[in-house]
Amino acid sequence: MNTIFTKTGVFISLMTLAASCGPSEKDMPAEPPVENELRLTTEQVHRLGLTTTAIKDFVVEHTLTAQGVFDVPPQNLVTLHVPMGGYVKNTSLLQGKSAQKGDVLVELVHPDYLQLQQDYREAVGRLVYAQTDLERQQELAKGNANAAKALQLASAEFISRQAQADGLRSRLKLLSLDPIQIEKGVLSQSVKVYAPLSGYIGEVNINLGKYVSPTESFATLINLDHVHVELEVFEKDVPLLREGQKIYYRMGNDTTRHRASVFMIGKEISKSRTVRVHGHPEKINQSAIPGMFVSAEVVVGSSVRQVVPAEAVVSFENKKFVFVEESDRYKMVEVRSEVVAPHQASLEWILPEKKPVRVVKSGAYTLLSMLKNAEEE
Repeated sequence: MNTIFTKTGVFISLMTLAASCGPSEKDMPAEPPVENELRLTTEQVHRLGLTTTAIKDFVVEHTLTAQGVFDVPPQNLVTLHVPMGGYVKNTSLLQGKSAQKGDVLVELVHPDYLQLQQDYREAVGRLVYAQTDLERQQELAKGNANAAKALQLASAEFISRQAQADGLRSRLKLLSLDPIQIEKGVLSQSVKVYAPLSGYIGEVNINLGKYVSPTESFATLINLDHVHVELEVFEKDVPLLREGQKIYYRMGNDTTRHRASVFMIGKEISKSRTVRVHGHPEKINQSAIPGMFVSAEVVVGSSVRQVVPAEAVVSFENKKFVFVEESDRYKMVEVRSEVVAPHQASLEWILPEKKPVRVVKSGAYTLLSMLKNAEEE
C-alpha cells in the first residue's frame, strides 16, 4: 500500500485518502488526468485544510551589509583632568553612573591651594598700593612737582602688579574658587571639580587619598545625546551610497532591528580598503554604548516584486514550485523564488503563464505528495 509523506511528517494512506477525499462520480466526471495538476472537490479542499492567498506586489529593498560600532562626537566625550594636583578627599564617581552638568565629581585637598589663595591676597594688596602710588604721582605731575621718570616707574609698577593679580585670579577660577570671597579673607582648604556636561561616567582612575596630577585623567564623561553609528563599507560598494539612505542595524547579539540614516560618507580609504560611513539613529537608544559592535544593512535601492507567503513555495528535486488555483484545479508551476522579507518569498515565473491570481498557502506540500504519489502508480 502506497503512502504519502507530508511536510509535517504525517503518513497518509492512499487507500484512506481515496476513501475520504477521493472524488465520486457524482462530484467529478471521469476525464483523463492532466500532468502536474490536481482536481479537488470542495469537500476534499476542506478535509485537506487547503487555504489560498493572493499574489501581491511588494517593494523589495536592495541592501549591502556592513559592520561597525557606536561612537560619539569628540565634543560629547570628555577626558577629565584637574587643573592643579591634589589628594582626593571625596568623590561619588562610579562607572556607568549618570551625572548632570554642574555636579561635583571629586573634591581635592593640597597645601598649594591655600598658598595660591594667600598669594592672590598679597598680590591684590600690592596692586592697591601700586594704584595709590600711581594716582599720587599723577597729581604731583600736574604741578610739575616730580620728574616724569617717577611717574613712569609708578605706572610700570601698577601694570606689573595688575598682571600678577589677574594671572592669579584666572588660576583661582580654573580651580572654581571665588576671588571675591578670597579678597574678603574667606579661604577654602579644598577645591571641587564639576561636570562640564551631562552624561555617564566612563573609566574611573581614582580613589580616596590618591594624588591626582594635572597630566593624568581621573575619569571620562560620555554624553549620549548624539550617539551615532560608524560603519565600515568596502570601497567597491561606495558608489552605491548616498546621504539620506536608510540603515537597519542590530546591536551586538540583539536581533532587534533599529533604523538610522546615512548622514556622512567618508572621503578616505583605510588600509583594509573600507570607507567610514556615519549614520544617525532615528531614536536615541539608552542601551547603546560607544564601542559596541553593530551589524547593519544599508538600503541602496528597491524594486517591485511579486510575493507570496514563504510557506506557499515548495521544493522538489532542487526546484521550487507553487500550486496555482484555477477554479477546482490546482496546477503545480515551477518558479524562481527567494526570501525577500520575514515570511515572504518572491515569485518569478519560469515559463510564460497567464498572470495567476491565487496560489495555495496552507497545504502546498500535501498537494505535492498527492501529485507525486499518483504519478508513481
